[in-house]
Amino acid sequence: MEVVEDVLDGNAVLQDVDHENRDIIREIFMADDSDEEFLGFNPEDLDNDEGTADFEEDFIQGNLGGDYGVRNLQFRGEKKINVELDEHTEMVDFFKLYVTDEFVNEILVVETNKYAQDFLNSAQGRNLKPQSRFHKWTDVTKDDMTRFIAMVIAMGLVQHHDIQDYWSKDEMLETPFFGKTMTKNKFLLILSLFHLNNNDNQIPRGQDGYDPIFKVRRVYEHFRTKFSELYSPGENIAIDEGMIAWRGHLSFRVYMPDKPDKFGVKLFMLCDSSNGYCSQLELYHGTSENPSEKGKIYDLVMRLINPYLGKGHKLYVDNYYTSPILFHDLYQKKTGACGTLRTNRRGVPADLKTVKLKKGESVAMTNGTLQLLKWKDKRDVHMCTSIHDASFVDVPGRVDRTTGEQIRRPKCIVAYDKHMGAVDRCDQMITYPAFKRRTLKWWKKVFFHLLMMATLNAYLLYKEHCAKWRKKPVLHRIFRREVVKALIGETSPQPVTVRGAVNPRDMERLTGRHFLSKIKQKEGNKSKPLRTCPVCSTTTGKRKSVGDGRKTVRSSYECRICDVGLCVDPCFELYHTNKDFKQAYQRRQDQNVESDDSD
Repeated sequence: MEVVEDVLDGNAVLQDVDHENRDIIREIFMADDSDEEFLGFNPEDLDNDEGTADFEEDFIQGNLGGDYGVRNLQFRGEKKINVELDEHTEMVDFFKLYVTDEFVNEILVVETNKYAQDFLNSAQGRNLKPQSRFHKWTDVTKDDMTRFIAMVIAMGLVQHHDIQDYWSKDEMLETPFFGKTMTKNKFLLILSLFHLNNNDNQIPRGQDGYDPIFKVRRVYEHFRTKFSELYSPGENIAIDEGMIAWRGHLSFRVYMPDKPDKFGVKLFMLCDSSNGYCSQLELYHGTSENPSEKGKIYDLVMRLINPYLGKGHKLYVDNYYTSPILFHDLYQKKTGACGTLRTNRRGVPADLKTVKLKKGESVAMTNGTLQLLKWKDKRDVHMCTSIHDASFVDVPGRVDRTTGEQIRRPKCIVAYDKHMGAVDRCDQMITYPAFKRRTLKWWKKVFFHLLMMATLNAYLLYKEHCAKWRKKPVLHRIFRREVVKALIGETSPQPVTVRGAVNPRDMERLTGRHFLSKIKQKEGNKSKPLRTCPVCSTTTGKRKSVGDGRKTVRSSYECRICDVGLCVDPCFELYHTNKDFKQAYQRRQDQNVESDDSD
């Protein structure tokens, strides 16, 4: 007997369906999609499952009723780290699972050095100005690149608006770590000549085999492989889009109004709902040339979830991905799915689209595998699921303010709210401590984003490891800080020459504690004791020209720590706060003259 299940206020009622209404049930899987576009994606990417094949006839007329297939879906996988680690594994070791020595040596170091030599030997390189910092280039080593990566991570923790400020001597901005790790010129040189692939192997645009993401392809494939190999997600997983901010010209740049960074490069990500670990990702770089008959979005989801099919995972997606044919095929591969639904999708019955509901009411339809539900809250909410029935459950921690009663919602909506935010959580944890430097190269933005993603995944592995050994994990920022210090500690010490270094005597003069005191009169000396002030006396400095008006100024005060005579104002202050105190004094005098002229 064929059955339709209507659910109002959480009460299920099974009703017999006569032959005249049988077409309503068939319509679940035979209605056509509309051509309505989805903001945030290219028009050619939105075919809405065109060409989707109809379901098999026996499936449409099969055993309909309340015996939902979800009862046969048991999670057979295991949430685990897929590499042997002992109890004393250091934090940096988790990071080096992703950023390996081979990765640094064979890709980052080799390609950067090759590109630098090609650039310096080019016409542009030969025409550089004599004072250009590029003339100081020397090939980078593994230690140099390791320090560079460590500083990139550190710049996400200690953020300055201008990259020059990391080497500033200003007392408000000074961060000695960066100057001790690498000179400013060397860091900026590596950043300018940084490269990830051999340009000699790039196929020009328009020719067969052209790769839009060739510049970052090797790094992209490396991280994709590592993300998937090192960790197996838990039962609940989610697929959604992430964004790499980019406002420059790029053929596959997209606009997504709901994202904090509305313009950029789009990433499709599959994340573990329990912790936000990104196991699978796909970089959008244009529409695929040969989609299957079931549509591009269907193909995308199947590519991302392919390693986890047959294990009983429960997938959560939004309405961009949800379609009855997709959820049906996932269920046939022993994978459940739940998501919000667009009513213009192929297979959604007309009754579900047109039925009018009051707030709190719902209506559900099923074919024994899929559950289609419409629930009225502030607006209509449409859901499609193969892992929930249409029953209502209490929302944890939510109470109606007016009546004081526990708020109840459909089970699938409560589960969706709980498990769908994994990708947004991952994106958020990457964005806050990101390396936010401007660049004219889109692929550098992509690399730094993937590096931050690898660092986050390393931290999430570390947390899973701590849970296994019942240890309390540190915070994310502390994990990054310890990784940076460990990476720097593994490299050989580098002699760093500080330009314009202060000698020890000047260091004491500028940083010590000093007090102005009256010069003591010696016994038997009846004259008033005076000492020459080195700040305002022109006899103590270099003669600017022959016959210049030189003068000697003597003071009855001195600094006993420095053993020098000084005028009370302004010489005492200038002497102890400026490396070039004579230049500071002259600047003060010029300012006084300008103010007198203005009066």
